[in-house]
Amino acid sequence: MGPHTLFLCFSPVLGYGLAELRAKLVPPSALLVVEADPALHGFSLSAAGDLLSGAVYLGPGDIAAWIPARLGDMGTFRRCVRLDMSAGTQFHGELYHHIHRAVDKEISRFWRNRLTLIRLGRLFSRNLFKNLPALGHSPPLPVGKITAPVVVLGAGPSADDLLRGGHSSRLGGCFVIACDAALPALAGALPNVAVQMESQAAIDDAWFGTGSAHAVLDMTARSAGARQRAGRIGWFFTEYTDARFIRRMRDAHILPLILPPLGSVGLSAVQLALMLRANDQVPVSVIGLDFSFVPGKTHCAGSMQHRRMLLQTNRLHPPGAVDSAFRGGVSRARGKDGRTVHTDPALSGYRDSFQAFFAGTPNLYDAGRCGLPLGIPQARHYPPPTRHYPPPEIRGMADEGLSERVTAFLRAEREALAELRGLLAGGGREERIYEILADHEYLYLHFPDGWELTPEKALDQSFLKRVRAEVQGFLKIMPGGGPS
Repeated sequence: MGPHTLFLCFSPVLGYGLAELRAKLVPPSALLVVEADPALHGFSLSAAGDLLSGAVYLGPGDIAAWIPARLGDMGTFRRCVRLDMSAGTQFHGELYHHIHRAVDKEISRFWRNRLTLIRLGRLFSRNLFKNLPALGHSPPLPVGKITAPVVVLGAGPSADDLLRGGHSSRLGGCFVIACDAALPALAGALPNVAVQMESQAAIDDAWFGTGSAHAVLDMTARSAGARQRAGRIGWFFTEYTDARFIRRMRDAHILPLILPPLGSVGLSAVQLALMLRANDQVPVSVIGLDFSFVPGKTHCAGSMQHRRMLLQTNRLHPPGAVDSAFRGGVSRARGKDGRTVHTDPALSGYRDSFQAFFAGTPNLYDAGRCGLPLGIPQARHYPPPTRHYPPPEIRGMADEGLSERVTAFLRAEREALAELRGLLAGGGREERIYEILADHEYLYLHFPDGWELTPEKALDQSFLKRVRAEVQGFLKIMPGGGPS
């Protein structure tokens, strides 16, 4: 049995095997013992109470509260193993299956997020600090103020029904929130809001010719792109990790509207729409979020990816991205219109997240006619007709004191990093080094071993040498700091 394993012991009854299993555990593995049947629960406590010591035990009354509250702690494990300790699992088979699946998905989610932070964590943090000074010059988003029907426009193939199917005139009375990749497909018509989350330069082509569009950017978005769209920018922040430095930013009141980490610009655009609408009676229609494709067509006509495919077409590469249907991991699925579509683990994962976050949301409709089912009601129109006048542009006054708060925060960050650099160079107090590191996780969040800081790790020379290089890099890019 390898380390970092969580053993799910269902319906222990007499507890046979628990003592032997506990004796063979390799730290930091653990036992989670669950009994869902009330009668067997009492019997297990009386007959095997001593055998349950050293394990986390959940009875029928504990499962509903403990599992959702503690799922976040499961990520420290690398795998979970289900062990049916008796035939009592047959009484509540669906519940045990749900627990096993929830724990396994949480462990998988934690490590997928870790891989994302290893690849992009440094870039997220660097962009965050580079974009902070721009907050003082941008008006806040109109949270809870949009009364017109809202349309969220993605770049999936289903958007063609709206943009090329003669229904686009209905957008005139709606508040349109477009994902960045869908901007070119609007053929010059500007949405009320265009959302960007991309932290790299991959999406920059979608913004050509849209200089007057009102951009709403994630704080982790590419800072050079933000500077190119200066003057017409709104901000939100995706809390990409749970860290002290982010909590310090929140306590300093310098962060804009905070969104949960949904992983996709489409999902974040939907969440933004729900936060901007005046109340849950304002309809929100979603189109172009297909999370699937058909061979030869991955995006709607006119989108950045579609135009790029046309530009690359030649005698040897005919039009139509047919090869996308034969990538590794691509599978077939039945779309909402009954036709076969193709998807992959990333796209289907985004669809699962959409269902988990938005299923049951009042007046949220799917206006797409193809793609994977989203788990929300289908809209009858493209989008619902409206009598509202066209919504005005987002305007407002920037927070006058925000610039001062941002400046003070960045000054304190530079001073702390300069102090840490001196301590690392001169062999300073170990406890002070640990204190600074614990408050500045962005220095090591992207390290493969950076998901947890311990006093022992803070003394490891290999770890501190890597931190020293990061300190120098963040001091150079910290706004107002200049080269150090």
